[in-house]
Amino acid sequence: MKSNIKYIIIVLLLLFYSKVSIAQNNFKFIGNAKKQSVSFKLINNLVVFPIEVNGKELNFILDSGVGTTILFNINNKDSLQLNNVKKVKLKGLGSEDPIDAILSKGNIFTINNITSTNQNLYVVFDDSFDLSSKLGITIHGIIGSKILKDFVVKINYGVKKITFYNSDTYEYKKCKKCETFNLEFYKLKPYINVGVKLDSISNKITPVKLLIDSGGSDAMWLFENSSPNILAPKKFFVDFLGEGLSGAIYGKRSFIKGLVLGKFELKRPTVSFPDSLSIAHALQFKGEMEVWELIY
Repeated sequence: MKSNIKYIIIVLLLLFYSKVSIAQNNFKFIGNAKKQSVSFKLINNLVVFPIEVNGKELNFILDSGVGTTILFNINNKDSLQLNNVKKVKLKGLGSEDPIDAILSKGNIFTINNITSTNQNLYVVFDDSFDLSSKLGITIHGIIGSKILKDFVVKINYGVKKITFYNSDTYEYKKCKKCETFNLEFYKLKPYINVGVKLDSISNKITPVKLLIDSGGSDAMWLFENSSPNILAPKKFFVDFLGEGLSGAIYGKRSFIKGLVLGKFELKRPTVSFPDSLSIAHALQFKGEMEVWELIY
């Protein structure tokens, strides 16, 4: 096993296409286009790019860890038309109570030559949830598997470009210098099986299943006591980890001995251990209520 990685591949290729999706909710190319590239801004490791919603251009964070499209920081100046609305409550990461929101159905999303004419979205009007001031750019919402599931998607962090390919015509080219990892999907969210070295003395590898979450700025989260071997190191400090839909998320920050990815090993990666109260709802997902978080 190689002891370290001098260069990390910056191209992430994800296949989210699902033929069982409801057709009218799918994104599709206009005409005979086979691909569409979009430039994005990389802010605190977050991918931010524009999408037109009912004719209004808004900035979205691409978050592979969520299935629901959510808007916030919307005001009268944005003059956004919302279709078929009703009041709902949402609960996410954080220890506070559910918040009021609006569910809107039948919205038109457009990204250059990509469109969908019947998208659902949630609108949050809580003024305290203000990511724009923290990230230094106006952020209107997040989008995840709704846009990823219908295409082969390539994200190149080096040139800050995301490319959507027609999954019916895309031809995969094997990379001889790359290592390929199998993914598991649950509710259209991608998970990967890797190993972690938690003991600073031994080389014991503990298998873990991790969500690939492009909406998280931290290198890695581990949930303490999710298995008997997963405990925070003795040396740590308590810190603010990020902002959840239901309040601030706190936890422990530390290092572990290593993260094992196939034949590669990342030495002493930074790891966060969120407190149990903040993630209680993520571990007890029920019904149609979407649990999501945004870490900046």
